[in-house]
Amino acid sequence: VVMVERGGGLPQERGVVLAVKEENGKAKFGFIRCEASEVQLFFHVSELERDLVPQPGCEVRFVRRADPRTKKDAASRIVQLPQGTVRFEAIDDVRMTGEVTRALEPGRLRLGDSRAEKLKHGGMVRVGPPPQEAAKAAKLAEATAAATAKVA
Repeated sequence: VVMVERGGGLPQERGVVLAVKEENGKAKFGFIRCEASEVQLFFHVSELERDLVPQPGCEVRFVRRADPRTKKDAASRIVQLPQGTVRFEAIDDVRMTGEVTRALEPGRLRLGDSRAEKLKHGGMVRVGPPPQEAAKAAKLAEATAAATAKVA
């Protein structure tokens, strides 16, 4: 989920604080796992809202920008969110079969692209259960329909 600031500003993203590094007992910087991609972004404590003490597991909203020193993406204007706001996609190890309905455009997507970019330019696969399970389900549906027809 990507939100846009009022007035058409930079897109806001959500994520979870993964780690916080301290110096002399005070937080200095850390890393955020983004909700919409697999990317982990650096943040400096100067980018946190006032009185926010970052802890691993803390859910946040932020704006992505280029770090002036390293020129890499970093989190900026970080605001704490209520627990349960950020939701990551669940990945299961269940085997499925599918049919490619739209091929991926070569070179169009990059690691870290937003979910919206993946939906717009990514490949599409129509997914169903493995063939054996689909055949079992079809036989069961036939048997149920036949039994219902005999009762009627």
